Amino acid sequence: MTDERWFQIRKRRKIELYVCLLVVFPMVYGLWFNIVFLVQYTALLFCIAVLTAIYELGKLLIDKTLRKR
Repeated sequence: MTDERWFQIRKRRKIELYVCLLVVFPMVYGLWFNIVFLVQYTALLFCIAVLTAIYELGKLLIDKTLRKR
């Protein structure tokens, strides 16, 4: 693995960590102070998860069709 590739992977993992923290901290706040906020936020996260799954599935299908050619 080249150094450049290693740094790209490390940068991506760091970004994923910060996104995870941005998601978890408001959920913890909502759990303790506002249950309605938590329900709405969880619904938003569920929608984001579904859209991400659809996007990843589309990428996989496109890659698979391009490899067959």
